[in-house]
Amino acid sequence: MSHDFELCENVSDYMFFDSSHTTEKANRHTAESMWDGPSDLVGPFNLKTLFQNL
Repeated sequence: MSHDFELCENVSDYMFFDSSHTTEKANRHTAESMWDGPSDLVGPFNLKTLFQNL
């Protein structure tokens, strides 16, 4: 059985390149948010604060 599909021309415009895998841009945004995002997003503190206080 064959399925037709189209590849995305510019994956950086999208969060997912298929139904479950995030793009590099989405992964970078998540990592940067975890590193130094605001406490209401990644609280009670982000990873940068955690490592500074060790």
